[in-house]
Amino acid sequence: MKEGLKPIFASSSDVKVSNDLVVVKGDYVTVVDSLKGTNDGAMMNMPASNKPYQFQAIDLWLIKDGKLAEAWHVEQLLQMMMQLGAMGGAK
Repeated sequence: MKEGLKPIFASSSDVKVSNDLVVVKGDYVTVVDSLKGTNDGAMMNMPASNKPYQFQAIDLWLIKDGKLAEAWHVEQLLQMMMQLGAMGGAK
């Protein structure tokens, strides 16, 4: 997960991540996170927009024998890109 978030942290000097919800049921753990920051560095071949953004991500982990067996990760990247003006939606 740290690898996947490197571009966000590299392009936003003030990024903050918060765990909004953690649910454990049997062998599954679900985490809903909020991320927010300011795009003050290049991201995904785009120059810095210097605009703030906020989006959520959801992780679902399957734990077997005390170890991570499977992981799913979904981010609202379209929402973030619209806020940064990359998808024509920023104001």
